[in-house]
Amino acid sequence: MSDVHVALAGFDTNQLVLLDALLQTQSVSIAAKRVGLSQSAMSHALGRLRRHFADKLLIRAGQRLVMTSRGAELQPLVREAVIAMERVFTPGESFSPATSKRSFSLILTELLELTLLPVLDQRLQSEAPGVDLCALPAALNPLEELREGRADAAVTVRGELSRDLNKEVIMHGEYAVIMGSEHPLADRATLSIEEFVAAEHVLVAPRGKSGGIIDRHLSKLGLERRLARKVSSFWAAMVLVARSELIATLPKAAVVAMQGHVELVRVPVPFPLANFSYDLVWHKRLGRDPAQQWFRQVLLECAEVVAAAGLS
Repeated sequence: MSDVHVALAGFDTNQLVLLDALLQTQSVSIAAKRVGLSQSAMSHALGRLRRHFADKLLIRAGQRLVMTSRGAELQPLVREAVIAMERVFTPGESFSPATSKRSFSLILTELLELTLLPVLDQRLQSEAPGVDLCALPAALNPLEELREGRADAAVTVRGELSRDLNKEVIMHGEYAVIMGSEHPLADRATLSIEEFVAAEHVLVAPRGKSGGIIDRHLSKLGLERRLARKVSSFWAAMVLVARSELIATLPKAAVVAMQGHVELVRVPVPFPLANFSYDLVWHKRLGRDPAQQWFRQVLLECAEVVAAAGLS
């Protein structure tokens, strides 16, 4: 018998479902309601789990329960195990977009909500009118949302991923410098790096944090720019730039998508800057689900339409 089977011998794997509810809710009463047990039965289950793991798992902190370090370590593992068991014991079904009532959750950047989402919406309306779509903000932690099963896929700009996630590049993008039409530098076809650094900048920082690819590049050159304003969206940045002497460096597609709404001048970034890639990311447990495979294929095809329109 393998070590895995020995470890599971005598352990009721249904307890995983109870442990998952306890760690997710951090409440005996709420967990009991979630799985349809009495509060007393859930308390006894917590006692058995504590004995099995030789750890309290949940401890009282004031009026609530909080996870021990062992409980926090177990939480993502238990969540993934429960999701995997649900998939094992759920009968396999074929998927028909035309008749499906499925719902998909997709994490998108603000820019992709402006460019990719309308194309995706048209495709769903024509091919899968009963399918619902929930677009989630990229300000969430996309990788954590995928691991926890709260999102089906994410289209994001990311580097290396952990082994439990798959990715495929679906689009490439490039940056541009923008300024208002009345800006003193607006009559230039290009900027020097000195003019760029001397200007006052708007930074789009959804999480409020500085330091991105632009500032890392400048730092290597021993240069630093003034980030006079930080905002959470491309739209806010473009409105500020159009009405001031601020400048911003944004994905060119954001400016193209909003042309006609704000009057802006666009010039190239005054130093070599690699293009960026958008990755379609999903958890490996969803790899073979027919509905998920269809959804990812639709996303890939919609991304091709966006790129062909010059909006990537």
